Amino acid sequence: MIQRSYGSMLVSVCSLLKKNRALLLFVIGSLISSIGSALTRIVVYGKLAEFGATPTSFAEAYAMSMIPSLFATQLGVWTLRVTGPITNIVAAELVGAIGVLIPWLGAQNHSKLLLITGSMIPGMIGGVAVASYGYILKQVLQDDDYPAYSAIDALAFSASTVMGTGFAAILYNIVQIKLYFIGDIVSYFLAASLFIYIGLKYNYNPSFTDLVNSSHANIKQRMPKLHGVRLRAFLLLPTVAACTGSALALLPALGDRFATLHVASFAVSSTVLLIFARTIGQAIGPFVFPPARINAMFGINYMIIGLVSAYIFLYTIAFSISLTAAAILLVILLVILAHIASNIVFVVSNTAVFKYFKAAEIPLVSVRINQLTTLILLVVAVVAGKIATETSMMLGLIFLSLPSLALLALIVLTIKPDGPWMDSI
Repeated sequence: MIQRSYGSMLVSVCSLLKKNRALLLFVIGSLISSIGSALTRIVVYGKLAEFGATPTSFAEAYAMSMIPSLFATQLGVWTLRVTGPITNIVAAELVGAIGVLIPWLGAQNHSKLLLITGSMIPGMIGGVAVASYGYILKQVLQDDDYPAYSAIDALAFSASTVMGTGFAAILYNIVQIKLYFIGDIVSYFLAASLFIYIGLKYNYNPSFTDLVNSSHANIKQRMPKLHGVRLRAFLLLPTVAACTGSALALLPALGDRFATLHVASFAVSSTVLLIFARTIGQAIGPFVFPPARINAMFGINYMIIGLVSAYIFLYTIAFSISLTAAAILLVILLVILAHIASNIVFVVSNTAVFKYFKAAEIPLVSVRINQLTTLILLVVAVVAGKIATETSMMLGLIFLSLPSLALLALIVLTIKPDGPWMDSI
C-alpha cells in the first residue's frame, strides 16, 4: 500500500511540474537559495560544537534563527503592497548575500555571538518572502494541485538541506570554511537572477494592489473570519510546532553527545549526521500517502494525533539510548522515522491552508501562521534548551511536548472541519 501511495504522489508531483514551467523555475530558485543557507547553517552548528557549546547555546542558535521571521514576515506584507512579489523576493535574496558576512566573521574570530547572530539571516530572508511566495503560488496552482505542491515544498526544503548538509558533512574537515560562505553568497545571487527571469517572462511582478483589486482594502484592515475548517487549518501547524519544537531545538545537542564518526578518510560530525537524518525523513514523509488521502486526513483526528504522538515517542527513545558508537545508527533511524511522521502532518496542514483560503487572503494568513509558529518555536526552543542544560535532555524534550500534544488533541477534537466553532479571532 505504501509503495502504491508513494507512486501516486510522485506521479502527481511530476505532472504538476511538467505542466507548470513557472512553478518548476520557482522551485529551482528556492532550492538554490536554500542550499547555500544549509551550508552556512552547518558551519554555524559545527563551529559551535568545536567551541564546546552547551545545549542552551545550540537552542539559542536555533531560536535566534527564527526571531527575524517574526518581524520580516510583516515587513514582507508591507513591501508586497508596494513593490510586487518578485521584487520583494529578489531584494531579500540580495540582502541575504550581504548578511552571510556576519557568520563568516564569527567563524574567523571564534565568536559564538556572531555565529548565533549569523544564523538569523535565513530566517529574515525567508520571512520577507512568505507573503510573496504564498500569493504567487495561489495564482499558479489549482485546487487539485495543493497536495502535490505541499509535497514539492517539503521535498525542496529537504533536498536543499540534504545537498547542503551532505556536502558539508563530507567536506567539513577538508575544505576551507570560507568556501562554504562563498557558496552561500553565490547561491543567493543565482537565485535572485532566476527570480528576475521568472518575473520578466511570466509577469509576476505587478503591485499587490493591482493583484487583489477590490479585496485589497479588506486585507489591509484585518484577518478574514476563522471558523470551522478555516480555523482548524489556521491552528494546525502552530500547534504541531509546539509539539515538535523541543526535539528540533535539542537535535544538535543530541548529536553532540556522540563521538565523531570516521568513515574511510572522512570525519563526520554526529550532529551533522542527525540533521541529515532529519532531512531524509522530511523528504520521505510527503510521499507516503497519495494526494486524495492527504486531503482526507485533514479531517481524520486519530491520524493527526497519532502521527504527532509517534514523533514524540520516537524522539523519547532516541534521547534515552546509551552513548555507544553503534547506538548512533539507531538514533539516525529513529530521527528519520520521526520526521516522516511529522512531515505528513505538515503536508496536510499546508494543503488545507491553500485549499480553504482565497488568493487575496493568503498573504496575510500565511504571514500570521508563520509568525505564530515562529513565536511558538522560539519559546519552546529557549525553554527546552534551558531545562536540558539545568536538568536533563529528556525532561527538556517532554516538558512542553506532552502538554502541547494534549492541546493538539483538544483542538482537533473540538474544532470540527465541517462546521463553525468560532466566528473570528
